[in-house]
This record gives sequence, C-alpha cells and structure tokens, in this order.
Amino acid sequence: MWKGLEASCLTVEASSGHRILDCVSLRVEPGQVLLVAGPSGSGKTTLLRSLAGLADRVFGLRVSGRVRVNGTPLDRARPGT
Repeated sequence: MWKGLEASCLTVEASSGHRILDCVSLRVEPGQVLLVAGPSGSGKTTLLRSLAGLADRVFGLRVSGRVRVNGTPLDRARPGT
C-alpha cells in the first residue's frame, strides 16, 4: 500500500561546490499529485533524481537531507515496499 513520499531539507551540491538544491522539503500523501515545474536549469531533474536515490549513486552529486518512501528511509527502501 502506498503511504507517500517525504523529503526533508534535501540539499544537493555538485563536486565544484555549486549548490543545486538548497533545503527542499515536500510531502506527497496518497491520492495527491505532484507537479514539478520551473525554468531550464532550476533543478527539476536533480530533484527527481534525488528522490529516486540516483543523484549521488549514479551522478556523483553530494546529497544531504532525508527522503522517505512509504515511511522507509530511501537508503533502506526496496522495490515493492
């Protein structure tokens, strides 16, 4: 059962030290829809990659903050949970 998605003070920096996202927090409850909109280069893709756990593992960005999927911290979440 879907319990939601939560991010608390999600901050992402490039290896150069450039801060791409600065303390972004959000909560998506079951039944809600989230729209991510903004101009080119504003961090939309970085936000989605961070929520999926890819920004640091695949793209080498420094990520801090907390992401929970279905109430489970992203680093412990498993497919199907």
